[in-house]
Amino acid sequence: MKKLSRHELMQYGTAIISFLIVMTFTLLIFFWFVQQSVDKSVQNVLQKNTLQQKDHLELVLEKEYEFLEGPAAYFGTTSDLFSNDNLQLLAELASSSSYHRLMLFSPDGIGHSSDGKKTDASSRDYFQKTLEGRRVISSPLSSSVDNETLVVLTVPVYDKDQNIIGVFGGSIDVTELTTMLFEDLYSGSGYSFITDSDGNIISIESTHNEIQENFFTSSSDWVFQTSEDGATLQEDFKQGHANCRKITADLSHARYISYQPLKYNDWMLCYIVPAVEARQHFAFINNFEIILFAFFICIVLLLIFALWKINQKNQTSLLRQAHTDALT
Repeated sequence: MKKLSRHELMQYGTAIISFLIVMTFTLLIFFWFVQQSVDKSVQNVLQKNTLQQKDHLELVLEKEYEFLEGPAAYFGTTSDLFSNDNLQLLAELASSSSYHRLMLFSPDGIGHSSDGKKTDASSRDYFQKTLEGRRVISSPLSSSVDNETLVVLTVPVYDKDQNIIGVFGGSIDVTELTTMLFEDLYSGSGYSFITDSDGNIISIESTHNEIQENFFTSSSDWVFQTSEDGATLQEDFKQGHANCRKITADLSHARYISYQPLKYNDWMLCYIVPAVEARQHFAFINNFEIILFAFFICIVLLLIFALWKINQKNQTSLLRQAHTDALT
């Protein structure tokens, strides 16, 4: 084997170091692109999950409307809307349903509730819209009885000639509906809430108090993945667009927020989950990256060791020549 001169050894060493530097930067760029791809995939999965939960919530509300329309059709066949039988049925329905109370109104807005009280909804926006023949869900209303924030679902009452002769509805706690969402996702580590297009909270679990009355106000100091995300998020809410954003530097760990527009009013269903949980399905990619990086480090160490051995061999050879040279 030909012995390497000091100059040749330095050339080989420089070439190897240059190769290692190029490979290091290449790997870092590769890892960056992989993480960007994983981040995109995570957001796509989150949007898909949020869309499925949104469809589920809308299906639940659809069932609630169907529940109301059954008795409403019966009330429309009776000669007296507020007969004793109708009021008795109202109370029985309320006791066997998820509604806090049920209400039956005449077209002038005066009505009776399942708890035996008279009520006036003539000035309520949801009542006026229902008289137009629409299913309506109201904005949040504060209950004076139990201090809970409720929404009212209403349907029109038609007579046999399809004329609207009243409004039937019930008050329900939307929070009770939304707590069922996302329970089986990401070990229950995330939480959901509903806002209107201006960010006003419609429903949120009481245990998550980082978001107060308005989502945009509460999240004003959040730092998103890009500087445009915060403003774009508000624009998405205004336009009713679905999307997913990454929240990074405001907390000790990153999180994602995914949101989907509901078909009721201008509401948005939102879901926030820690990034570490959302990325759990892609953890194997990180493991492969670690293995690849460890393999690269081993190659680097082997090359350095080989250079050291060659240098040691050359040094030993030079010393031997110095001691055995005839002139010396």
